[in-house]
This record gives sequence, structure tokens and C-alpha cells, in this order.
Amino acid sequence: MFVLFGTIFRACKRTYVATASQDRTPRGYYGLGAARMLLMKRHGLYFVVALAFVGGVTSGLMYAQMAGGQTGRTAQFENDDVKVWKSVVMPNAPLAMHRHEHPRVIIALSGGTMKIVEQSGGSEEHVWETGKAYWLGANAPNTMHADVNAGEKPIEVMVVELKHER
Repeated sequence: MFVLFGTIFRACKRTYVATASQDRTPRGYYGLGAARMLLMKRHGLYFVVALAFVGGVTSGLMYAQMAGGQTGRTAQFENDDVKVWKSVVMPNAPLAMHRHEHPRVIIALSGGTMKIVEQSGGSEEHVWETGKAYWLGANAPNTMHADVNAGEKPIEVMVVELKHER
């Protein structure tokens, strides 16, 4: 990304230097101010595109670091039939104890091995492959569990919980 920005900057700089010596405004003014205006007319779009690209990639990376840096849930959508959220579970940072009253579909955005640790001490492992969907039923009454990422990379899933069992 910086290579692209540097290439565009150098191309515009060469044009700027070349036009500064030839620059004339309608009133005969020779100077850098008019050259800058000419440069902006010719290459302003390139600067805008380069800055938008660099800014977009940079802000995207910062968002990914912030969003992916902590274990947690982010609400996505809810209506009378479903509740949807995205969960990110970092290695060595489990989700707090919780339960699911309703069945749900898990879509692995970034898969891995999730260990479900029951409050009673029991556990089970689920291996979720990126891009695949999985069915998980409602939890048994009066039980709670924590989701523990058993791998070394973050696990990111979209969860679609059905509010009405049929």
C-alpha cells in the first residue's frame, strides 16, 4: 500500500517540478501557487485515490486489531424470530459463563477448536472449520458453560439463535 502511495507521490512530484518552471497564470504570474493549482487539476484525483486507499487500509487494520483484540460478543440483528451476534474468542481468554435458552446455528468466520466447559466441570470440544455452519441445541435447564479457544488464533463466529423452536 505504501509502495502505491509512494509511486503516485513521485509521479505527481515530477509533474509539479516540471510545471513549476513553465507555469503561467492568465495575468502572467510565475510561481509555485499556480503550479500547485495545475497539479491538483491534473493529479488531484490520484492523491485522493491514494489517500483513500491508504486511509481505508489503515483504518481497516486498526478496526481489525480493536475488534479482534478482545473476547466478546457484538450484536448484529434481532427480530421476533431470531437473534444474531458475532462472537470473537481469543486464545486464553474465554467467554464468561452463560447459557443458551434456544437452539442456534454457528457460522465459523475464522474457525478453530472451541472447548465448551460446563459449570459442573465437564467439557466437550468442537472443531469448527472456516466457512462452515453448525447446529447447536439449547442448553439443558439450570446449566451454564464458558467457551474456551483451545487454539493459538482467534475464533470468530456468527451465531443465529432461533427464538421459537418448531
